[in-house]
Amino acid sequence: MSSYYINRSHLLDSMDEIQGDLQAAQDALGEAEALIEDLEVHIDESDAFLLALRDYLDQRADADCDQDGYIPNEEMRMLGELDALLAQSPLMKRLAAARKAA
Repeated sequence: MSSYYINRSHLLDSMDEIQGDLQAAQDALGEAEALIEDLEVHIDESDAFLLALRDYLDQRADADCDQDGYIPNEEMRMLGELDALLAQSPLMKRLAAARKAA
């Protein structure tokens, strides 16, 4: 009969350990969810900024022409770099799609 209590004791200890691990996992999940929410806010802010920057550059982009061809101004050059970045990044592809939809 004593082995029953020993096994029961080990079982209770294991259950306590599992409950502790479960609580730790739930705490970590809560922290991860909070971090994800913060990241989503920053991503949305970055998206809005990049769209505003692209619109700004697009309105000011221009090129002069001489005997060698077109010479882009700084805004046109930067707009091309930003568009290349938007085309490469999965996150930025979402911005490009939003820009086209607008």
